[in-house]
Amino acid sequence: MDATRPEIRKSGYKTDVYLRAVGTLYHTHLPAFHDYWNDIEDVSISRFATQLIALLEDLRLEEVIKHSRPGTGKDFTIRKHYLKHFFNTQLTTNITRSYALDELFCMIYLLLQSDSPRF
Repeated sequence: MDATRPEIRKSGYKTDVYLRAVGTLYHTHLPAFHDYWNDIEDVSISRFATQLIALLEDLRLEEVIKHSRPGTGKDFTIRKHYLKHFFNTQLTTNITRSYALDELFCMIYLLLQSDSPRF
Protein backbone atom coordinates (compact mmCIF):
# COMPACT_ATOMS: atom_id res chain seq x y z
CA MET A 1 0.00 0.00 0.00
CA ASP A 2 1.31 3.37 -0.94
CA ALA A 3 0.89 6.09 1.71
CA THR A 4 1.11 8.73 -0.99
CA ARG A 5 -2.20 7.62 -2.53
CA PRO A 6 -4.63 10.48 -1.89
CA GLU A 7 -7.38 8.34 -0.36
CA ILE A 8 -4.95 6.74 2.09
CA ARG A 9 -3.44 10.09 3.07
CA LYS A 10 -6.85 11.71 3.47
CA SER A 11 -8.13 8.86 5.67
CA GLY A 12 -4.91 8.99 7.67
CA TYR A 13 -5.27 12.71 8.32
CA LYS A 14 -8.94 12.38 9.17
CA THR A 15 -8.43 9.50 11.59
CA ASP A 16 -5.53 11.33 13.26
CA VAL A 17 -7.87 14.27 13.85
CA TYR A 18 -10.65 11.98 15.11
CA LEU A 19 -8.27 10.29 17.53
CA ARG A 20 -6.91 13.52 18.95
CA ALA A 21 -9.87 15.92 18.70
CA VAL A 22 -12.65 13.52 19.57
CA GLY A 23 -10.81 10.72 21.31
CA THR A 24 -8.10 12.26 23.45
CA LEU A 25 -10.00 15.45 24.14
CA TYR A 26 -13.17 13.78 25.39
CA HIS A 27 -12.30 10.19 26.27
CA THR A 28 -8.77 10.10 27.69
CA HIS A 29 -7.99 10.72 31.34
CA LEU A 30 -4.79 12.73 30.84
CA PRO A 31 -3.73 12.74 34.54
CA ALA A 32 -3.49 8.95 34.34
CA PHE A 33 -1.14 9.28 31.38
CA HIS A 34 1.01 11.78 33.24
CA ASP A 35 1.21 9.39 36.20
CA TYR A 36 2.17 6.57 33.83
CA TRP A 37 4.91 8.65 32.18
CA ASN A 38 6.29 9.63 35.57
CA ASP A 39 6.30 5.98 36.65
CA ILE A 40 8.24 4.80 33.60
CA GLU A 41 10.72 7.64 33.11
CA ASP A 42 13.54 5.69 34.77
CA VAL A 43 12.76 2.38 33.07
CA SER A 44 15.33 1.26 30.50
CA ILE A 45 12.63 0.74 27.86
CA SER A 46 10.60 3.86 28.63
CA ARG A 47 10.35 4.82 24.94
CA PHE A 48 8.92 1.41 24.10
CA ALA A 49 6.51 1.65 27.05
CA THR A 50 5.37 5.09 25.86
CA GLN A 51 4.80 3.86 22.31
CA LEU A 52 2.94 0.80 23.55
CA ILE A 53 0.55 2.75 25.77
CA ALA A 54 -0.07 5.24 22.94
CA LEU A 55 -0.87 2.37 20.56
CA LEU A 56 -3.24 0.74 23.02
CA GLU A 57 -4.97 4.04 23.74
CA ASP A 58 -5.39 4.77 20.02
CA LEU A 59 -6.95 1.34 19.47
CA ARG A 60 -9.30 1.91 22.40
CA LEU A 61 -10.24 5.38 21.18
CA GLU A 62 -10.81 4.10 17.65
CA GLU A 63 -13.52 1.77 18.95
CA VAL A 64 -15.13 4.53 21.01
CA ILE A 65 -15.16 6.88 18.02
CA LYS A 66 -16.49 4.29 15.56
CA HIS A 67 -19.29 3.47 18.01
CA SER A 68 -20.27 7.10 18.60
CA ARG A 69 -19.68 8.23 15.00
CA PRO A 70 -20.39 5.34 12.61
CA GLY A 71 -19.48 7.46 9.58
CA THR A 72 -15.82 7.26 10.59
CA GLY A 73 -15.69 3.49 10.04
CA LYS A 74 -14.56 3.64 6.41
CA ASP A 75 -11.60 5.89 7.23
CA PHE A 76 -10.57 3.70 10.16
CA THR A 77 -10.78 0.62 7.93
CA ILE A 78 -8.42 2.24 5.43
CA ARG A 79 -6.10 3.21 8.32
CA LYS A 80 -6.14 -0.34 9.68
CA HIS A 81 -5.34 -1.89 6.28
CA TYR A 82 -2.50 0.53 5.71
CA LEU A 83 -1.03 0.02 9.20
CA LYS A 84 -1.29 -3.76 8.95
CA HIS A 85 0.70 -3.61 5.71
CA PHE A 86 3.19 -1.16 7.23
CA PHE A 87 3.78 -3.21 10.39
CA ASN A 88 4.06 -6.43 8.37
CA THR A 89 6.78 -4.84 6.26
CA GLN A 90 8.50 -3.38 9.33
CA LEU A 91 8.36 -6.74 11.10
CA THR A 92 10.44 -8.32 8.33
CA THR A 93 12.90 -5.44 8.44
CA ASN A 94 13.21 -5.57 12.23
CA ILE A 95 13.77 -9.33 12.20
CA THR A 96 16.52 -8.93 9.60
CA ARG A 97 18.21 -6.16 11.60
CA SER A 98 17.70 -7.87 14.99
CA TYR A 99 15.73 -4.97 16.48
CA ALA A 100 13.99 -7.04 19.15
CA LEU A 101 11.78 -4.34 20.70
CA ASP A 102 10.72 -2.97 17.33
CA GLU A 103 9.96 -6.52 16.23
CA LEU A 104 7.90 -7.06 19.40
CA PHE A 105 5.99 -3.82 18.81
CA CYS A 106 5.09 -4.87 15.27
CA MET A 107 3.97 -8.29 16.46
CA ILE A 108 1.81 -6.74 19.19
CA TYR A 109 0.10 -4.46 16.68
CA LEU A 110 -0.44 -7.26 14.18
CA LEU A 111 -1.77 -9.61 16.83
CA LEU A 112 -4.18 -7.02 18.22
CA GLN A 113 -5.46 -6.18 14.73
CA SER A 114 -5.54 -9.74 13.44
CA ASP A 115 -8.73 -11.27 12.12
CA SER A 116 -7.37 -14.78 12.67
CA PRO A 117 -4.86 -16.56 14.93
CA ARG A 118 -2.17 -16.04 12.26
CA PHE A 119 -1.31 -12.48 11.33
